[in-house]
Amino acid sequence: MDEYVLIMNTFQNTNIFTVIDRLLNLFRGQCDDTVTIDKMVACINDWDPFTEDPDKNSEDIFSEIRRKNLVAVDVKDKRLFSQYCFEEICAKTLYNLTRPSAPFDPDSPYWIIPNAIAFSRTLGLSDDQILSICNPDQRSD
Repeated sequence: MDEYVLIMNTFQNTNIFTVIDRLLNLFRGQCDDTVTIDKMVACINDWDPFTEDPDKNSEDIFSEIRRKNLVAVDVKDKRLFSQYCFEEICAKTLYNLTRPSAPFDPDSPYWIIPNAIAFSRTLGLSDDQILSICNPDQRSD
């Protein structure tokens, strides 16, 4: 199945919070740095779009991830770069769900799956593991 068709169908069939949460939990066990992953999971599990808590505010979490990603780029760490790109897009998506006056790009949710696949490949995971999380009712061929 074409992954972009799957991307377009995924968010019609599956709650975006569920997809992000499942992906974060899959990757959590594969990562040395889980600080911002843990913060996003907490953010999802205790969803409050108006929180002032910086550990549960998706915009603050995004800023923290971006700082880490810039370091990963400087040291040329492809695995961390892939991890933080995936985390960034999840944080952007969560932030946009708060309906801010200055949202991130509206296509952010559509980058979750491609970034998850790119990151999973650096971990040696199969594309099917990601696709089954994103759309459990549909098999990839």
